[in-house]
Amino acid sequence: MNHHRSLSGYAATLLMLLALAMLGAGCKKAPVEGRDIENDARALQQFNKGVEAYVTLHSRAEKDMPHIKATNSGAAIVKRQNTLAARVQKARSKAKEGDVFTPEVSAYFRRQVDAAILGNRDGVEEALKAAAPGQQKITVNQPYPEDGPHVMMPPTILLHLPRLPELMQYDILGHDLILRDVECNLVVDVTRNVIP
Repeated sequence: MNHHRSLSGYAATLLMLLALAMLGAGCKKAPVEGRDIENDARALQQFNKGVEAYVTLHSRAEKDMPHIKATNSGAAIVKRQNTLAARVQKARSKAKEGDVFTPEVSAYFRRQVDAAILGNRDGVEEALKAAAPGQQKITVNQPYPEDGPHVMMPPTILLHLPRLPELMQYDILGHDLILRDVECNLVVDVTRNVIP
């Protein structure tokens, strides 16, 4: 009987140690997941601040410019676009890659794109074939190349990315993700090798 009691005690102790080990493993995993959520939240906050700062700068550059009416000629629209682009370029004369797409923000976008593609690889890859780069060179604070493809962002990816103000959009060129001001056709920022 003592032998049976000691085996029961041993088994109970073993089960308790196993349960504690599993709980310990769970406790070690939780902070890692928490850090990913915190990193994503921090990266998203950084990105939104960068976008808001750009929108404020764009609004200041546009402040005293007359609005174009629907009846104006195409030449007047292009002239206004070029004038606005020149003002924005001057105000951002020290702009460089990574001002908006910081390393943390770029890592966040890579994770979001990977998650989007994971759910619909075939559909996304087909849509991205048109984004193959030619000889276009993308430079921050310069116009998006006229001969650059204007690939519609696959909805699967777009749903995973932060929403943008109306004056901005995402473009894809090859493996690069571009943040573009559509009102004056300027590259706001670019993050390289985000698109597989």
